[in-house]
Amino acid sequence: MSNYQSPPWLSKVPAINDEYLKKNYPQDLKLLQVIVYHRHGTRTPVAKMFDKFTPKSWDFCENANLYHYQFRERMKKSIGTYHPGETVPLDPPTSSDTLPQEFFKSERQVRIFPTSSAREKKGGGGGDVSFKSTEQNDPYYKMATNKTCGWGQLTDIGWTEMRNVGSYLRDLYVNNLHFLPESREELGNSTLYSRTTDYSRTFESLHQVISGLYPVKPSASSENVTPISIFLRPSSQENLFLNVNCKMLFKLMYEMRDVTESNFKKEFEEVKNELFSLASIGKESGEWVNTSSLVSPMHRVFDTLSSMESHQMKLPDGVSSEFIKKLGNYSAAEWIYGSNYSSLLGKIQLSPIVHELTNVLANRVAIQNKQDSLVDVLPYTIPPKMLIFSGHDTTVGPLAFILQKGEFSKEENPLESKLGWPDFGSIVTVELFEDTRKKGKFLSSSNATKETENNKLISTWPKNLNKDLKTENFYVRAMFNGNPIVVDACKAEGNHMEGVGPTMCTLNAFFSQMGPYIISEDEYIRSCIVPKKE
Repeated sequence: MSNYQSPPWLSKVPAINDEYLKKNYPQDLKLLQVIVYHRHGTRTPVAKMFDKFTPKSWDFCENANLYHYQFRERMKKSIGTYHPGETVPLDPPTSSDTLPQEFFKSERQVRIFPTSSAREKKGGGGGDVSFKSTEQNDPYYKMATNKTCGWGQLTDIGWTEMRNVGSYLRDLYVNNLHFLPESREELGNSTLYSRTTDYSRTFESLHQVISGLYPVKPSASSENVTPISIFLRPSSQENLFLNVNCKMLFKLMYEMRDVTESNFKKEFEEVKNELFSLASIGKESGEWVNTSSLVSPMHRVFDTLSSMESHQMKLPDGVSSEFIKKLGNYSAAEWIYGSNYSSLLGKIQLSPIVHELTNVLANRVAIQNKQDSLVDVLPYTIPPKMLIFSGHDTTVGPLAFILQKGEFSKEENPLESKLGWPDFGSIVTVELFEDTRKKGKFLSSSNATKETENNKLISTWPKNLNKDLKTENFYVRAMFNGNPIVVDACKAEGNHMEGVGPTMCTLNAFFSQMGPYIISEDEYIRSCIVPKKE
């Protein structure tokens, strides 16, 4: 796969061969479940910026526009207002379909379902879609052709690279591990569950991941293809992006941004000075960063430059890949990792998604242990073998953060972090295993030391989990962009699988790592309220 047609991480993962499989998937470990969270693929910037250096029109959507149009037309036919929808494959495009001029001459719809809420229009997947007018009479759309992208739209590159992500998942979990069935016709309700936010770019990205995971032969007609359900939730129940109605969340994000900048004032000022001194984009960047009310004004600059780089465009003078990464770290420190300085922010930022993640794992283990009475209510009867969640940078970034570190050292400069801003198409994968050698052999009371240590961990589990759940023979491996993560709570002896190392975490320790980030629904609602000033 060429780097240009795949997310950066996908070109760096080890080849899936016998050596890789033997090392990472030993025979004594039975793979029970795989949970995938991915960011959408490459898109255009969410807003206009740097007109002197960006193209008059972003013409990277020749196929994406047709797909997008077909997608929305079929959505109209196949989905009800309150019902889960089923989509049919869109690739290859129907040759008889043509793109009507009124489509590419007007602004693209960013959301699948229209919303009248001003707060929801701004929320979740990247903030407000534009800080300049992009209405139908905007000159940008007047000059548009059938190749012209809208703002924040998944481009041809994004469509292709997300299909390649799906192909990678197929190569690993279907072709080599035989964990999933060979064809989509063999899929059952307990095999695959996929969900997306209601942004066009995440919906289309998930569609392409599934198209790579279960490709359709070009000769197949739409009527003869087995559909695969894709689920959405109402915005009030969505946990894959920031809850725009939680006022305390944004209050704390602004406060923790200021704390981060204050703690590393010299380092942050150096980055801003380097940017503002550029003859090419310094003045415009300074005007925007110093006047914007966004949590991270720097992100708008980073977003435009990273989109330019992803489409192999010439960068403004003085801007390099290394500098773009530095701006990404700056944005991430302000926007994604503020929970490092506020445990409450971490809870209200992450509790909804981590609550679901731990519930999914616990349900699968309960079924395996025949502890069905401990199963929580979820949107499926039997826990699926694979779950795919299509989200945003603000989905993948915080998850990767709490899995890899949970917090920065107070002396660690976040601008030098390896975490940074998640690339387009980034994924977090959580794999659940059972050690079949020890099946049924749980800890005995005679092993007092080990039992005491395990009980200590259990006491720190998320409140949503039943403490009677038997976890002794179960392990979790978390990965970010194909690289195994050493979860903090799994480093200690006894908290990971002997002979494999700390990347193969005991389920007990993994739950302990997640515990501090989960609060009850009532606690969450109360925490979102900003007390009135007396």
